[in-house]
Amino acid sequence: MINSLLKERGAVLQEKVPDIMSIIHGKLEEVDEEHVRKAAQQTVYILASQHKSLVVSSLLSSALPFDSHTCAMWRSLAGEPALTSQILEQLLEKVNRDVPYKESKGFLLGSSSERIATPLPLALCPWL
Repeated sequence: MINSLLKERGAVLQEKVPDIMSIIHGKLEEVDEEHVRKAAQQTVYILASQHKSLVVSSLLSSALPFDSHTCAMWRSLAGEPALTSQILEQLLEKVNRDVPYKESKGFLLGSSSERIATPLPLALCPWL
């Protein structure tokens, strides 16, 4: 029922997406029933289809390393190839915009500077 409401009215919930994502994560931690987990993952998928950038940002702000519930939320975004490619585009935009780097200037005058990526703490989901 909630997912039906989200499909119909999810666009107006833009400001609430981070809160909804947090609530879904909390509920996934509390429940063991598979049908409830599937419904929660479907909710993430529906939210992402309407608010890709906010869902991606919410998931990326999860504590590292990602727990199994966060990984399940990520996996729910792979349900439809069109959405998956849009999510990947969002991730690439974020990486290109947010990844820190250092600039090293060449020793010789007139040589261009070089951008070198700095190591970031990365976490992989062993459940993927």
